[in-house]
Amino acid sequence: MLGASALLYLLTLDGDIARAEAVLLFGLVIVYTVFLIAQSRRVQRATREEYAHEFGRPAAAGTGTGRAARPDPGGLALLVLAPACWSTPP
Repeated sequence: MLGASALLYLLTLDGDIARAEAVLLFGLVIVYTVFLIAQSRRVQRATREEYAHEFGRPAAAGTGTGRAARPDPGGLALLVLAPACWSTPP
């Protein structure tokens, strides 16, 4: 990002960003985004392999208790009541 900021500064020294310069910047954003996605997938794969090595393979889907799918009444109550508790009447 520091390099992108420096490049943008250099490209705007003449006070204008030409179409070719804009295409260059846009292309660099696309390349950077693809790089980040590829890097993220490599890290995720390595993390899954490390987890499997340390703790074994995860259980098959649907064998858990389903806790994550059930609503949380306490969280819902806080969500509804928190604005009323923190606001002061006019």
